[in-house]
Amino acid sequence: MPNERAGRGRIRQPLDARALTRLARRAGAIGLASFRRVSAERSHAGSIVTEADRAIERQVRAEVAAIAPGVAVIGEELPATGDVAAGWTLAVDPIDGTDAYVAGLPTWCISLGLLHAGTPVAGVVYLPSFDDLYLAHGGVLRWNGAEVPHGGVTPQHDGFVLAYSEFHRRPLLRLRGKVRALGSTAYHLSLVARGAAEAAIVGRVHLWDIAAGKALLDAVGGELVYLKSGKPVDLATLLGGAASRDFMLAARAGSAEKIRQRIRRRA
Repeated sequence: MPNERAGRGRIRQPLDARALTRLARRAGAIGLASFRRVSAERSHAGSIVTEADRAIERQVRAEVAAIAPGVAVIGEELPATGDVAAGWTLAVDPIDGTDAYVAGLPTWCISLGLLHAGTPVAGVVYLPSFDDLYLAHGGVLRWNGAEVPHGGVTPQHDGFVLAYSEFHRRPLLRLRGKVRALGSTAYHLSLVARGAAEAAIVGRVHLWDIAAGKALLDAVGGELVYLKSGKPVDLATLLGGAASRDFMLAARAGSAEKIRQRIRRRA
């Protein structure tokens, strides 16, 4: 049960590493079955959505209900179930990077973040097209099974910063250095966590966009702060389902403020 404790006062997680990985891989199989053969439509919020998004979220919810019925679920496509404000919550982004998915690009992913009372404790980001899996569990980040050291791996290339897709439409923000956009917030945070990217600028997002990525960052000492204030992001403020009010910055351990100083706001 979610309220049981295991060893030295630690709370036992209702979904362990194996369960989270299994959920992500099964979800990925659904996405791959329709990849490059899918038609898109507009959701009530105006964003692009596919039947694969809905099918994946329905599958994840059904599996969670069967193996961990005490876990609340909040996701992009369906109404929240259970009490997301307390206890255990799984934040589900069935296809993070739907634009990329519809365009036939491989940088879409499954993003599952497990939180306890609003604090991320585990997460998995899975890119089915590459069979590329990031898993944070027990305070350790693993990339395709290999443990990522604290702080991430030092890049063997000129550093770059990842940005959300509409970054170029924000003329008040200017960033010195290379900027790249791959179409998925969860993937961006994964790349920062393992050290492939210096940082990622995140737009106004929902809980399901960043819950898994925040768990990955936490596992290696990475940072997720609000771009304007530099204050750490508290995911509990997003449990109601609303988007964040400010942009965010994900960065390698101890480097968020340095990156923030490279971002200029023009009058």
